[in-house]
Amino acid sequence: METPRKSAILSPRLRKMQMKASLRLSSRNLHLNGPAGLTSPMRSPKAFDRRSESFNSFVRSKFISTAKKYLGVPYRKSYLQPDDPNYNAPLFLDCCGLVRQVCRDLQKYLGFRIGNWNQCYQFDLLPKSINFEDMKPGDLIFYEGKYIDKATPRKFHDMTHVEIYLGKETGEASIGSRSSVGFVTQNESYKFESKKWTLVKYHYKSIDTWIHGICRSFCPAHPWRMMKRKIVKKVKQEEYQSTSTDSTEKPKKVLTPPVRLPPIRAKK
Repeated sequence: METPRKSAILSPRLRKMQMKASLRLSSRNLHLNGPAGLTSPMRSPKAFDRRSESFNSFVRSKFISTAKKYLGVPYRKSYLQPDDPNYNAPLFLDCCGLVRQVCRDLQKYLGFRIGNWNQCYQFDLLPKSINFEDMKPGDLIFYEGKYIDKATPRKFHDMTHVEIYLGKETGEASIGSRSSVGFVTQNESYKFESKKWTLVKYHYKSIDTWIHGICRSFCPAHPWRMMKRKIVKKVKQEEYQSTSTDSTEKPKKVLTPPVRLPPIRAKK
């Protein structure tokens, strides 16, 4: 009599566990040697060979195609009138919002979820500054400028705008959301004049750091992760000091809820 095979005596639960283990091993041993391997489903971001040229070009092409999906999305609701057809649009994207949305759509390839801050935050996340001649499609162009209205608060590094570089035939094409236009557009040139700020300098940044799966601030002055906690802590401390030092103000009466006593039972 022949002995049954090992797989025949396994329970359904053990078979499922064995299949999962084999899938993990196959995903670990998978190497991305071309575009065909990049489009195949992956079970873990660790399976991506982030330093390969094929993966770099793949993510950059996805970055551009994803940004083009948002062409025509309005800039901001506060810029529109109630009778405007885009006033009740489901989505609004300013310059940094477009970059943020594209990164979040591609977070399974990038390996992180980018934060909610503006273009100054995104500028601090990309330490690799490059020349314009070395720009590749998907890289970011940051605009350092001075606001014309002196009442407008300055931003970190004076970063007033950001756009996504395309290149194309002109070599200067870009995708961005400009307040003067009012929605996301594809532009023949990233160069333009703003009515709100005057340009000081262009900063060309490579997104290779994001493609390598790294998302952290490289600016020692702006850690970003702890800034919100520090601001909240400082506000609470100032409120405490203002209430403790003001002796002329009468203390507020604290109302306590009435105490419920147990019902009195009549004696038999």
